[in-house]
Parts: sequence; C-alpha cells; structure tokens
Amino acid sequence: MGGAPGAGGGPAGDRDDDGVADDEDNCPDRPNFSQMDADDDGLGDACDPCPQQPGPCEAPGELVRVSPAEIDFGAVGLRCGVGDTVTERVGVEPQRAEVCLEPPILQGDCLGVRLVWPGGCQSVTEGFSFQLQFTPRRVDPVDCTLVLTARAEGGPTQTVEVAVQGAGEDEGPPTHEALAGVPSAVDVLMVVDDSASMQEEQGALADVGAEFFDAADRHGVAVRVGVVTTDMSAPERSGRLVGMPAYFDPLAPGGLDRWEARVQVGTAGSGQEEGLAAARAALIGNRNPGFRRPGAALAVVILSDENDNSPETVSTYIDGLLAAAGVAPAEVHLHAIVGAQNGRAQACSSQLGDADAGGRYVEAVGRLGGRVESICAALAPGLSRIGEATFGVQRTFAVPPDLAGGVAAVWVDGSPVDGWSYDPALRVVRLAPEVFLSAGDTVLIVGAGDCAP
Repeated sequence: MGGAPGAGGGPAGDRDDDGVADDEDNCPDRPNFSQMDADDDGLGDACDPCPQQPGPCEAPGELVRVSPAEIDFGAVGLRCGVGDTVTERVGVEPQRAEVCLEPPILQGDCLGVRLVWPGGCQSVTEGFSFQLQFTPRRVDPVDCTLVLTARAEGGPTQTVEVAVQGAGEDEGPPTHEALAGVPSAVDVLMVVDDSASMQEEQGALADVGAEFFDAADRHGVAVRVGVVTTDMSAPERSGRLVGMPAYFDPLAPGGLDRWEARVQVGTAGSGQEEGLAAARAALIGNRNPGFRRPGAALAVVILSDENDNSPETVSTYIDGLLAAAGVAPAEVHLHAIVGAQNGRAQACSSQLGDADAGGRYVEAVGRLGGRVESICAALAPGLSRIGEATFGVQRTFAVPPDLAGGVAAVWVDGSPVDGWSYDPALRVVRLAPEVFLSAGDTVLIVGAGDCAP
C-alpha cells in the first residue's frame, strides 16, 4: 500500500480521511467509512449517482433544493460553559417526484450542533423542513458540514453539503433576576416557654397580637397560627399544638381573642426548656395534621427567658426544620424573643423578670437570617419588627444552581447595593434592613466570575 500520507491523519494515500487507503477506497474523494456499495458495482454509495443500479448511469440532476445554502448561527451567549440554544430551520424542496431524504450527517468540528430529525427516510414530495440547533460549549467557533442525501425512486441520489458555523460569546458571570414581593400565605408556629417563670411574659405576648399581625393585614397575607410549648417531657405537649382548634386565623373575626388565649400556655411545663426540639417535633411526622398548607411560607417564633436545652446541636435542628418545612430555605423564617441585647445573646432583667442569655436561639436565628429581639424590652415594637420581616416585602432570595461560583454583587432597581450577604450553604442572598426595598422592585444577583462548582 503505497502513496503519500493522507491529508487528515488517516492511512497513507487517504485523500478523504475516512480510514480507507485510496487504492482500496470505493469512493476515494468522499468520506465513506462503511464502504457501502448497495449495487455491488465497485463504486461506493457515497459517490454513486445511482446506488441501486449496477454499472454506469447518468447523474440524476437536481433532486432537491436546500435552503439556506449555508448556516451561520453567529455569536451565541455563553456563561460558565453553558450556552444559550438557537435554532435554524432547514427547508428541502423536491425537484422531481418520489424523493426521499436520508437522515443527514454532521461532519467536521460540530461541537454543540444538534440535528432534530424525526427518524428514517423522510419523503419530500410535498416539501419538508427540519431544525438544526446550536448550543455553544466554548468560545472557539465550530466549522461543521451538514451532509444531506436525497434518493429518488429507482436509485438515483443527490448529495448536498451545507456549511454550518457559529461560536460562543462569553457574556461574563451569570446573573439571576427576581422580583421583590410579599408572601401570599404564612404558617406561624409559636414556641412559647411554659416554665414557672413565664407568666408575665406570656401575658405581655398575649397583649401584642395586633402589632404582630398588622403587616399581614396591610399586605393581605393569609395567616395560620399554631402554638407549642418548650416542654418536651410531657407526652401531651412534646411538639403538639395546644388548644382547640389546633390552629387558627388571627385575622378572622375573634382571631386576636384566640391569640390571647392560646399563647398563655401556663407555667406548669418543664424547667428544661427545649424550644428548638419542640419546633422541629411540631413539623415532623403526623403530630399536627393539617397545620402546614402546601406552598405557604413558614415562620417559627420562639419566646423564652432561658437558653435552649435541646440535646442535639443547633445545626441538627435547623436542618430538621428546613427538611420538614416543605418549601425553599428562602421561605423559612426563624425569630427569637430571648435574653439578648442588640441582636446578641445577653442576660437581662426587666420588670417582668430576669432572663438568661439565649445563645443557642441566637445562633439558630443567625443560620436562617431572622430577627432577635430582647424579652426584657417592650414586646410590641419587637414583635412588630418580626411581623414586618415575616409578612412584609421579603428580603431573602434563592440563588439558582447556575451561579455556582457564588455571588459578586447585588443590584436593586438598577443600582448596586452594599447591604447584602450570601449564605452558600442555603444558597440564598439576604438584604439588610437598611436596603430600601418595595414590592415589585427588581433584584439582580450577579454571580462571581469563578464558575467552578
């Protein structure tokens, strides 16, 4: 087998680079990897004008016309290796009766080019079209050829080649756009300390229901409330909603009266307060059927003058709350009214009594970005702030997976803002209270340039 080396890296003397040497190739000027020769006349089907008719025959002339003659997808947006998808339609018009179009072939550098073909040989007697799609995987251009073979009744064939080009265009880091708004529905789980020292605090909580639910009333949020205690030793409590009915609408007629009665859970509970364990227990299993509404956001509000004594780690309870909530982390709120000062755990005293530092509660709230209010301060302003955070314009936004490298910036209505934080574990962005935000504002989250997962 002699001859010069093939132009494309095949055997020596392989002009069409199909892996078959020219002196053995039944179609040396056109790639014919299978060496198919249907009429067994020594001329491969790829260049035989009449592959079903042995021996010499006249070329059939034009069987079909293909448009466009070439396809250029142009520069297509590409972010972090994921490109947009663009589509071109290829039309085929028959030039004689009974023409069938074989499944086309893509040859050359066709990375990201995809053929949408219904399968088999398609009749083009009445005209026919199909789609060619391009989803770039890189910035470098593709240099591809779409090869179409038309076959007429009796064997004559025609091959048409259409040049296909396109490239990816780096559009910089990925972005995600969201609209600020209020929740349509929120289920509120109140966790109230029922130990011996809590009578005055429960009474103060009962008096400020109107302040808590004012934001829900103003924004038209559908609210459902259930109450549990921090007592995990008594079987009848242990995360079970107290009172009948087990949950209620505080904005319905008589709703605030129910609130006043329900949050005063008594003071006969265990002195081993386990607020985090009670919150998780209330949401798992079938302890409280019907309390959680599909799609409703979840808010857990804890009132206690002692630190949490639940036996497991804070992270364990937070993970349990998130798993049981049935909604995205951005729709789960946790707030605490405990021994604290300026959002930090600290022992305190007031006319209502003394409170130990609520360190574990503060840690838990920090995981979910809620509010910490002091049990030693007037409850009305603090509960009003919790109500606005729960029922007002939401400041927590989910970050989609395509922002895999993190978050570089946040814009609100076309202007960059500084008061934001990103939680990579929960994949959420939180806007600080000082960032002005109204319902309907556009929040643009800009991904970091590093696209590594």
